[in-house]
Amino acid sequence: MNTEIANFNNLLGTELGRRPDGHPIFAWKNSDVLFWPAFKTGRTIVRKVEVSVPIIGGGTENVVIETPTPEYRRDRQMRSRDTWVVTKWLSPEDLIYGTDSPHGKVRGTFDTVDRPTVSRETVIALWSERNPGAPFPAAGWRIPTNATLPARDGGPREPNWIDTEWFIACVKEQTRLGFQERLQEQYDGKDAVDAAIDRTIGDVICDCFPAFLNDNPGKRGGSVSFPFWAKRDRL
Repeated sequence: MNTEIANFNNLLGTELGRRPDGHPIFAWKNSDVLFWPAFKTGRTIVRKVEVSVPIIGGGTENVVIETPTPEYRRDRQMRSRDTWVVTKWLSPEDLIYGTDSPHGKVRGTFDTVDRPTVSRETVIALWSERNPGAPFPAAGWRIPTNATLPARDGGPREPNWIDTEWFIACVKEQTRLGFQERLQEQYDGKDAVDAAIDRTIGDVICDCFPAFLNDNPGKRGGSVSFPFWAKRDRL
């Protein structure tokens, strides 16, 4: 990894949190190095190994030994080739149970994940049950987010300061409020829009009324004054 990208990742760690070992939770990675944990396919392959063995009378001879071994496979996390993407590190517990405090911030009540307190042995057993044949990721694992480059048509294909700071701002906005607070904010915004529409409709209706039908005699909607005409004046 070049120094510039390392600086971007350091900024991500400073702004969005770090793992227990000090590495950033979020980091730029190239899609060509992102794979899921290797797992056994259930098939057996034959590996050929050349060894040197002693022979009677002195000397050695090279012999090829065929050894059946389990086949392992690693799947790519992204189909895109040579694409830069922001990844997020998840602990083994996060991979199994999910997380209730993303980016180190406590969120709303409905965001809380009912995660039991279990031993590492139990977590390993659950991992083996759900991912048979895949080695337990004791150090956690990185998964790609949807923040890929280029972020816009004609934009840069490699990380830069602008895209890094934009991603930080997006994450902070997404985690600024918990579920209940975010829902209430949306409700309040909808109420404000509805109230503005009601006021507009009310003004239009009042403006359609003749002056003598308005709540304020002599006025139309928008507080535009008109002369007050008595009934006899209209006959």
